[in-house]
Amino acid sequence: MPCTCCFRSGKKCLMSADSARCSECIRAKKSCDSTRVASSLMNLMKQEKKLENDEDEASEDLLKLHEEMAAL
Repeated sequence: MPCTCCFRSGKKCLMSADSARCSECIRAKKSCDSTRVASSLMNLMKQEKKLENDEDEASEDLLKLHEEMAAL
């Protein structure tokens, strides 16, 4: 996951082994948000999965209710 600086400049974002910044941000003497970007993406992916599961459960509940109504 590229940091914002690398993403905007179209450069490859390679994390430095001895720093929390990528090599491009170190070279440009800028702060690097690569770890925050990756963390935010993971949180969004977890939220998306939960919403998909919630939607599946709601669809199943709705189907059961339709079946119960049809049986009346």
